[in-house]
Amino acid sequence: MITTSTTVDEISDMNPSDVVFLQKLRESKNSVIFKVSVHGKLCVMKVQNTMYRLARFTYFHEDKVSANAVLIEYIPNMQSINLSNYSSSHLDKLRNIIYEIHQARVIHGDPMPRNMMISPGKETRLLWIDFDSAQTLPEASAPTSRQQM
Repeated sequence: MITTSTTVDEISDMNPSDVVFLQKLRESKNSVIFKVSVHGKLCVMKVQNTMYRLARFTYFHEDKVSANAVLIEYIPNMQSINLSNYSSSHLDKLRNIIYEIHQARVIHGDPMPRNMMISPGKETRLLWIDFDSAQTLPEASAPTSRQQM
């Protein structure tokens, strides 16, 4: 049984067999990212590459090894921030978002443009992705000046 975060609206206590793999979106040496459907809701599943090689996801729900994956919201039309979609207001919003993340005592660890995303549309969404290198700070320690940037 897998229990998911509430960030994937109302999906909880699901079984691995509830996941329908629709498309491989990206593969790197560290992970594979899939577009999936869970109970009819589109999501993104990021799986550590070692598990992908072990299970191949054909019948992974019967595998003896627990999967190591994160299930997150699928955001249509998401693209990296670049010169064609950049604006100073987008930069301000991304800076405010990373500040809020730091206030939650999380340091991103890889604050590069490839991890700054925009989803254009009726209401443009800006977000940070890829927290693989993120670190959390204990409550008692204060962030360094570099971490506060």
